[in-house]
Amino acid sequence: MFLLYSVILKSNADAPPSWVNASTVIGGPFLPLTGGTLTGALAGTSAAFTGNVSVSTGNLTVNQAADSNGLKIFGYDRTVAAAVGNQIADAMEEVEGVVDIDKSYSKPSPEYQVFLDRDRISSMGLSVTQVAMAIESSIKGTVATVYREGGKEIDVLVQLDEEYRNSATDIENIFITSPMGMQIPLSNFANIVPGESATTIVREDQERMVSVSCSISGKDLRTTRLAVEEKINELTLPQEFRWEIGGTAEDQMESFGYLGLALLAAVFLVYMVMASLFESLLHPFIIIFTIPLAFIGVVWGLIFTGTTLTITALIGGMLLVGIVVNNGIVLIDYINQLREKHDYELWKAVMVGGKRRLRPILLTALTTIFSMMPLALELGSGAEIWSPMARAVIGGLTASTFFTLIIIPVLYFIIERMLLRRKMKKGKIEEFVIRRPEDINLSELN
Repeated sequence: MFLLYSVILKSNADAPPSWVNASTVIGGPFLPLTGGTLTGALAGTSAAFTGNVSVSTGNLTVNQAADSNGLKIFGYDRTVAAAVGNQIADAMEEVEGVVDIDKSYSKPSPEYQVFLDRDRISSMGLSVTQVAMAIESSIKGTVATVYREGGKEIDVLVQLDEEYRNSATDIENIFITSPMGMQIPLSNFANIVPGESATTIVREDQERMVSVSCSISGKDLRTTRLAVEEKINELTLPQEFRWEIGGTAEDQMESFGYLGLALLAAVFLVYMVMASLFESLLHPFIIIFTIPLAFIGVVWGLIFTGTTLTITALIGGMLLVGIVVNNGIVLIDYINQLREKHDYELWKAVMVGGKRRLRPILLTALTTIFSMMPLALELGSGAEIWSPMARAVIGGLTASTFFTLIIIPVLYFIIERMLLRRKMKKGKIEEFVIRRPEDINLSELN
């Protein structure tokens, strides 16, 4: 039975001070100090960095977050994952606005793999742990003691001399002391072969993952995301692999979902408040009808100004839920007062209410619209962040004001006429004709 140990080359930036330079351990004919092409046992492998050597038991754990804008690819086989990542990266290059494509993985690092024969190790009275510690002490070194002088502490690192740890042959000649005091070379119960290993292994939800990220230039995030998804859906990927949107695009989709739920909750709460004030379930429904009409203005406002639908624009939409109903409340409440307190007929109450509430509704809407103008025009520092919200509010409030003055009175008249006719059929009120007076003069309505 064999146990695998690895001598792994890593970059200097990630190395602890106790690691020794790769040009020392795998020096000479194997790896030049400044990088280049490997020769000897590792011929055909290229290296372009000054690495370091460590001894690993094969458990490599690295935590790395996915990049800002990109995709996460899940699958176990790192070779296939790299191929899938390259395929997706090529597809992303065809999407307009995608620049600076980056991958979370790189070419595997060269290493020496040490295969231990457990049976031979046991027959010599040794354990795998003893052999591993001996290899680590010989190449990496072990702090044997601490030297103290003048209040300073200096670690004493014990390791083989440089000339005895320069090649694979030197590693094979590392001596292990048996319980009987015999010096046994590592080659007696281990095979050392050149190999490769991944520099990083990223896991998410206990699954291996690689990511392909990019930057966006000249396009908005949502449009680019949809174009990338369309390109990837055209690819044929292995069944054991799956991909997900990650980074900023994923956060944007989640934020849109949460804001959508918040918007529904806001509409429900506004309806409940109006239902309690009007003591009716029907009149608040007529007023709530102004909200979808307002979102027509939001869409046209964003299209007209060339503004992308962003989180701040959706926040503006949420503000409209509480703003646009005010005009409807003013109009419907006044019409109800004319009918209840002044005994106006339905038709006359709607006409008079619409005329008398025209000025207050326009003034209320215009003051809000003009107050949002500086922000919509991006005047001042940081205004570009909140300008989508201002443009959404201006567009929605403009449309809702127009529809409130035209559609809401008509809708109110139609519904109230249906209710009156139903009451007439049930005999609750005397029958009369509900129609527009022929001799009505709008100029006399005060």
